[in-house]
Order: sequence, then structure tokens, then C-alpha cells
Amino acid sequence: MKIKKINFKKYRAINESGKIKKIQLEQNHILDLNIYGDEIQNILCDVYGNEISTWKTEYNDIGKISKSYNDSNSKKNFHYNENGLLIEMLFFFNEQIEYKLQYEYDDEEGGTGDLISEYRIDEKAQNFTKTLYDFDSSGNNLERTRLKQKNGITTNEKFYKNGQLTHEHFFSYDLGEKTSTICYTYDLFGNLIKKDSYFAPDGNASVEEYDYEFDNYQNWTKQIVNKNSMSPIVIEREIQYF
Repeated sequence: MKIKKINFKKYRAINESGKIKKIQLEQNHILDLNIYGDEIQNILCDVYGNEISTWKTEYNDIGKISKSYNDSNSKKNFHYNENGLLIEMLFFFNEQIEYKLQYEYDDEEGGTGDLISEYRIDEKAQNFTKTLYDFDSSGNNLERTRLKQKNGITTNEKFYKNGQLTHEHFFSYDLGEKTSTICYTYDLFGNLIKKDSYFAPDGNASVEEYDYEFDNYQNWTKQIVNKNSMSPIVIEREIQYF
């Protein structure tokens, strides 16, 4: 079955003698999809279900995103090369460019056509982000991101296996030291069930564990997140099918 609509609701909760009790709705949004599984509308609502803002997405004749826009004078324009590969995304607010994303591919003669870099330029904030995409010796994806902000430059490495993010490292570029590591664990269906975070140099650690309830199509309808001694988070998904 193909999903037509998902209503997400995120709650703050408490654990009463091992029983999770929802106490406050914090986020509420509705995602509409087309028959191909592409997002066509994302509606953010308040806790009473009233619409706050809506992002709409349009596609061209070959199924590529042509533009995305909301009702707050923001929009994204997408540009492709002759091979149908995305080469640039421009984000506008009040018709002025806020930032842009540029993409490079291994598309020279004999190349694989794989994405090899993504470059974000934010001229107003004088920031930039460059992400390089590569493969390890086993053919799994590897991402390296270098982020320049006003307080310095940081780097991040992400490692994948079978398309799933398995772990990532964060570094302080200026100090040349690893600042944290996050490891991810999944169940047999690809659902995240555990996230272990380790922080240097103080050696602190945190653990997030995820429990699920599923519908008859093995799509989860409830996710419960427990993190150390913090209050649990409950996310519910009401799913409609075509």
C-alpha cells in the first residue's frame, strides 16, 4: 500500500511506574504525498489543529522537483543539467536569495554519475558548508562536511552501511580534536532503535532508545523515545493510504 497522508503529533510525556503518559502536545504537522511517494504539501499546525504555515512542492514532467514555496514569502527553485541531475537550489525570502546549494557529480566520460560534493553558500551570514561524498573500501557511503561559522570551522564525518547511517564523528577543526561520536542501531526493518552519543574531552555519554507500534503494513504509528533520565517523547503517526 502506498501512503497518501501522514499526520505527525509529537508529545512530551512522563513515565509513571513504567507506563508512558502523554502530557503536552508540542508539534503537529500533516504531510501529503502523491502516488509516487513524493511530498506535495507539508502543513504545520498549532496544538489545536489550526494551520500555521504550508509548504507546497511542484514537479516537472519527468518527476523532478521544480519549485517549493510557502505562504510566508519563502520559496526554493531547482535547476538541473542536461542529464537530469540537480546542480543548484536557490532559497528565496521576499524575492531575495538567502542561500544557495550547488552540487557536483562524477559525470565526466566514464564516470559513475554519483554525487561527489554539495556546497552551501550563505552570503548574509558569511557562512559556508561543503560536503564531500565518497565510498569506503567496502563500497559504503561516506560523507565529510566542513562548516564555517562565526565562531570557527568544524568538521563532521558520516559513515553508512547498506544505506543506513551507522556512526558519525564531530571534530573541532581549529583544535584538531574529536568532540563527539554518535552510533546508530537499527532493527531488521530499518527502524532506528538506539542512539549512543559520546562527548569529548569530558567523557560524558547519553543513550536514546526507541520503541515502536506498527500498523498492518509494518509502518510505525507510534514511536517512544527515552533518553537517559529525561522525560520521554511520544510521536504518533496517523497514516492514510491510497
